[in-house]
Amino acid sequence: KKLAHGEQFIGVHIRAQKMQLRHTANKDYDHIKCVWDMANLVQQLKRNHTDTKHTLYFGDFYVKKYKTLFKELNIHVTHYDPKVFNGVKNAAFIAQVEQNVVSRATILVLCGGGSFESTISHRFRKNNPNGKEYRICSGS
Repeated sequence: KKLAHGEQFIGVHIRAQKMQLRHTANKDYDHIKCVWDMANLVQQLKRNHTDTKHTLYFGDFYVKKYKTLFKELNIHVTHYDPKVFNGVKNAAFIAQVEQNVVSRATILVLCGGGSFESTISHRFRKNNPNGKEYRICSGS
């Protein structure tokens, strides 16, 4: 699916590494529940905001560990592919591009926390001062 410039969308960022680190430090921390809660929130937002037709999911390198769960939840993580855009093949550059895209959402959902998501939130509030932002499992 292509997204037209200026089209409204729900932007989701999943910071899987932070959730997995919390789970390693505290086995009672349920990182799988975090993903389920995020997916349920996104479904609710889609129902409540029918004018917002698209949802873009972005995540860190560690989202691959949730591949089976994402398939079950029908979540397709978007990645910037420098080959498609004849762009720079550098992890930091790619992260900045993805951060820039997700921060332009109409509605923002952050799952996992950390300074990277704080930067996304800051950019989102700058781009969309009246936009709605939701955080799932973002604390310590």
